[in-house]
Amino acid sequence: MIRFALVLALWAAPARASVFIVRHAERADAKADKSLLSRKGKKRAELLSKVLGGVPLKAVYTTEYERTQQTAGPTAKAQGLAVTVTDSEKAADLAAELKLKPAET
Repeated sequence: MIRFALVLALWAAPARASVFIVRHAERADAKADKSLLSRKGKKRAELLSKVLGGVPLKAVYTTEYERTQQTAGPTAKAQGLAVTVTDSEKAADLAAELKLKPAET
């Protein structure tokens, strides 16, 4: 079974779409499945926002886990996008859905 942390999707070129897949940043408690981000993880989430700042994203997807939403949040906010929360058990469904999206929407 495939699990994913979060997906930042970009449809930049008319002929081709790009998808960025990013694992959540560092957890506060590495052993707790529902752990939130650590201070270091929050800094990494802010850095991700800066790194992708020049990339015109069209959508941001996360799992139901709050730490994935914390990781994607700064990037989504900076780009004026809402975060779409998807079920971590349905990564294949999301991948299939993204394949069907046109490069330009």
